[in-house]
Amino acid sequence: MATLKPEQKSLGEDGCWKTVRLAQRAVARVTCLGGQGPITGVPFMDDYISCEEEIFDHVTEVSGIGSIRNLPEAFHQMNR
Repeated sequence: MATLKPEQKSLGEDGCWKTVRLAQRAVARVTCLGGQGPITGVPFMDDYISCEEEIFDHVTEVSGIGSIRNLPEAFHQMNR
């Protein structure tokens, strides 16, 4: 997940914060896991999504943007 534009808030006359515009977000990464047999739960695809718009925040704690180098051996066997 990546945030393209942050949420916008303004302070109302009553002293309460009001959301003027919701955050605009986009998918940043897709990971597919095996669903049956010996590869159940094993990632067989892990890729980033290209985005032409400027990214405001990568929201790393949600997106987990990082390396797939430490995947189980089963992943590498599927790609041979």
